[in-house]
Amino acid sequence: MSGRAGSTGVSVAMIATDEEDRIDRALASVAWADQVVLVDGGSSDRTPEIAREAGARVLGTDPPWPGYAAQRRRAIEAAAGPWILVLDADEEVTPELAREIRDVVGTPAGGPAGYEITFHTRYLDHWFGRRGWYRERHLRLARKDALRVTERRVHEGLEVAGPVGRLRGPIRHYSYRSVAHHQAKMAEYARLKARDLRERGRRGTPASACAHALGRLFGGYLLQGRFLDGWAGLAHELLAAEASLLAYLELWELGRGEDA
Repeated sequence: MSGRAGSTGVSVAMIATDEEDRIDRALASVAWADQVVLVDGGSSDRTPEIAREAGARVLGTDPPWPGYAAQRRRAIEAAAGPWILVLDADEEVTPELAREIRDVVGTPAGGPAGYEITFHTRYLDHWFGRRGWYRERHLRLARKDALRVTERRVHEGLEVAGPVGRLRGPIRHYSYRSVAHHQAKMAEYARLKARDLRERGRRGTPASACAHALGRLFGGYLLQGRFLDGWAGLAHELLAAEASLLAYLELWELGRGEDA
């Protein structure tokens, strides 16, 4: 990547499809890294070209689509650095986080094998978490030799073999472009989640679907404090509850089809 001063030992692993309208921001925020590897999922826009122009190594994906976990794993495996920072096209590393990352990866061996990073999410022109109050944290920085991608069709996880620390600087997450985009992604994720649940032997009913949706709404809006985010928080949790309803109704239908 252009714009870095000296080696950092950090490679950035990204996956993306049709993100030309916002990938510039993500790439610019990691210009200090030694390398960016982007696995493109078959974009019909200029996502791969924009990434190459920014100095990233871009890998294509041959059909059929292998799934999010396989894409993430491929990006990590192609990265050359001893430290991997996992970033998505709708995210941005803040300057304070960039400084913190450079500090921790430069310390002697024996510390944490990975680090959780706080997320500050923007949804429908609203920053969740007023006055710097954030709750969401994800493992995103880790030593490559300790990092593993967990197998799930959607929202694949990351695990490390070793202790996990926490970084103070946040990643800014510019989530859904619109309500329509949110609904479309939730419908996609619901289908994938239903298949994951079915493979684990779970079964669904209309009653359990309603219960999970209500639980998601109660947990997110009240217990996690999304009510503090006003109308944007309510809209987000209503759509999340709808996604939970769809996932468990899909699970119910899958079970009916197999029993028929």
